[in-house]
Amino acid sequence: MPYLASSAAGTQLSVSTTSSPLSYSAIPGVEGISGSGQTKNEIDVTAISDTAMKFVADLPNFGEFSFPLFWDPSETTHQALKTNYDATDGSLLYFKVTMDDAGAAEYTFSGFVKQWQVSHAKGAANKCDIVVKVTGAITVTP
Repeated sequence: MPYLASSAAGTQLSVSTTSSPLSYSAIPGVEGISGSGQTKNEIDVTAISDTAMKFVADLPNFGEFSFPLFWDPSETTHQALKTNYDATDGSLLYFKVTMDDAGAAEYTFSGFVKQWQVSHAKGAANKCDIVVKVTGAITVTP
């Protein structure tokens, strides 16, 4: 069965600082988005009388997302990301990635800013590399 690949150009990362109601704002200056992979641990359930190892699946770990950002300290969504990184209260942000395919597929997840790394280099734009630890499931809407 054929499939229709789509370009990543036009993909949009948005964030909401509240869970109810969700109020997403586009994050300007995102250079790209990468997921670190999702994993599911295994639980060993091998009995002494078994002749081969047996396992059952554990809960999925939805991993992390990272994105380089052309950083503007005065931009409100950039400020919200930094505020979340600085927070020690366990607060979460709510993210939405909207792809630029014909159906505008999207996926949503919650998480916290785990890493905030700035770079200022001669001849380059100010950047910040951000890592978000996903907490809970990722919902995909085709």
